Amino acid sequence: MKAQKSDRLLLIAFSWCPRGGVGSRRWSKFAKYLTREGWRVDVITASYPIRDKVNWCKDISNNPSIVSYPTKSGYPSYLLRPGRNFLVKVADRVLNYLTHNIDYAQRWSPHMQRQCSKLLRQHSYRAVVMTVGPFTPLIDFHKLKEQHPDNYFILDYRDPWSYRHDQVSRTSKRSLMEMEARAVAAADAVWVTTQEHKEAYALLFPGIAEKIYVLTNGFDPEDFPEIATVKRNTNQWIAVHPGSLFGERFDTLLMLVWGLIKIDSPILKEKFRIHVYTSSQLLTRKIPRELAEAFDHYVVSKEAISPSEMMSVLATAKFGLTLDISEHHLTIPSKTFDYIGLGIKLILLGPDGAIPNEIKEAGHYVAPINDDSISSLLQKIVAQETGGEPLEKNAHLIKKYGLNNLQQELLRLLPE
Repeated sequence: MKAQKSDRLLLIAFSWCPRGGVGSRRWSKFAKYLTREGWRVDVITASYPIRDKVNWCKDISNNPSIVSYPTKSGYPSYLLRPGRNFLVKVADRVLNYLTHNIDYAQRWSPHMQRQCSKLLRQHSYRAVVMTVGPFTPLIDFHKLKEQHPDNYFILDYRDPWSYRHDQVSRTSKRSLMEMEARAVAAADAVWVTTQEHKEAYALLFPGIAEKIYVLTNGFDPEDFPEIATVKRNTNQWIAVHPGSLFGERFDTLLMLVWGLIKIDSPILKEKFRIHVYTSSQLLTRKIPRELAEAFDHYVVSKEAISPSEMMSVLATAKFGLTLDISEHHLTIPSKTFDYIGLGIKLILLGPDGAIPNEIKEAGHYVAPINDDSISSLLQKIVAQETGGEPLEKNAHLIKKYGLNNLQQELLRLLPE
């Protein structure tokens, strides 16, 4: 017999505590704030054998209103452990080619569906939310809706699947698009993080235009409660970049270093440094010979640290640095919102969009990813920071993107 409780949400999230990384951040935060409004959040997730250093477990641990139901992940746990030897790494690559050619959640769906159906038989939920990526769980999303037609199903995108298409082997883009089309058609609502993503999917999947809604990412003010007492380092202009620098994000970093060489500013040589906190083995990347000396001068590579430690580092920094990718014009990295909440100036190198333009109008430093624009931006930083120009227009961004305010939009989007 189903329990009668209206304010109950079922979340399907492959990535969840103890798994960390940015993939588990969005709904760890939303779940925490939903429980403040009296909600119960049940989470179907994939078992994970280790506790990642960068995780959001503190937001959801020891909360009796957030209950996780780990299932088999469909991926051998021994391949996920750190300190893997050569043979384990080879096995991992073989598995990724043979059985997990789309992504690492590819064999999770049968386990997830069984647990989902079990909970839907036991309890009454206001909504079922599947958050992606990884994206293969959405392949069978339509089956869940067919089996449980009376439940309200929401498909929540942190990124569009198109960002990952080029990483997929042995499955055509057309097939991926057909899988995704079935999923979004079956959903009662589709949530995305930007207006650009909404407009792109309304064109890509015309039949769902009326059920796409924007629920942006934001910052959690509880991540930095002591910010008012922190004293910033004004002697050095430290730009802090937390998180991955794989692929083209590293190329954006190299373009920034090239811009520093190009403008050859004495004050930047003296004061400006880029502190990169990452687990993506930055120092193993090959630096072009003509950039090597400047790279060593300006860039300091540090080990990844926990979110709470990172907030303390950012609170003393002059700048928060976001290095994006030109093709990622439908989203904005979530770390950007932490900089807004901390009240530090942003340096954002990435594609145009409504949120980047809003950030620029508030007095932050924003530029597209090309040599001339980056050089001009660095010259602007020298001119304005030498004159001590304050950040005076950030207050409305803080109000808009604080998760304590965004939760009201979340509640509005959930069905009655």
